[in-house]
Amino acid sequence: MPKPPRAACALLASGLLAACSPGPDSSTPPAPAAGPAAPQPGPPTPAAAPASPPAQPRTEPQEPVPGPSAPQADAASAPAVATPPSHALPLSLVVREVAAIGPGGAALSLARAGETVVDPAARFRVVLAVASRDVRVVLVDGDDALVAASSSREVGAAATRIIVTPSVPLDAGSRYTFRIEGAVTRELHDVSGKAYAPTTLALRAAGQPAAAEHKEHKHKQHKAKAKRRHR
Repeated sequence: MPKPPRAACALLASGLLAACSPGPDSSTPPAPAAGPAAPQPGPPTPAAAPASPPAQPRTEPQEPVPGPSAPQADAASAPAVATPPSHALPLSLVVREVAAIGPGGAALSLARAGETVVDPAARFRVVLAVASRDVRVVLVDGDDALVAASSSREVGAAATRIIVTPSVPLDAGSRYTFRIEGAVTRELHDVSGKAYAPTTLALRAAGQPAAAEHKEHKHKQHKAKAKRRHR
């Protein structure tokens, strides 16, 4: 019979040896496969600090820039407080007559502008075209002192008549002021309640003041004496 080849014999021997060698113990679990090594504990890592906000640029405080100062009001140049306008009507709307009555009965109207020369013994008459119990008529001298006088008043349905008679004749050459005004306030009112602005009239008594007359009389006497000396 022919011999088996040498290579076949070697393979057969290897198989027999493997069959006869003891196998692994089934009761012992296999060792686990080695994995990666566990990390060794090291020093604790410090917690990360919170991020700080970005630094703001430092600004220096600025000094306030003085602006133009407000002009100070000067008491002398400050405008006066305006007075509310009056709603009184002009008295000229209702004046019918303002006259000086001479000793002979002749009437002389007092001028609204300028100065009226009147008889020193005159009395005065005022006639208004409205009924008013609030009207007052007075005469004052150059020192704004009241001239003593008596007065009478007649109030009709649509007219008022007043007569003013000085107690003594006016001083010759002296100036006076004739005033028509209200009895309670400066404004006078009619019976319906309408207000009228007061009015003033200037007058002068005819003739020369007593002092001037005395001075002129002495001057005439002096001239007469001088003439006699030259004769």
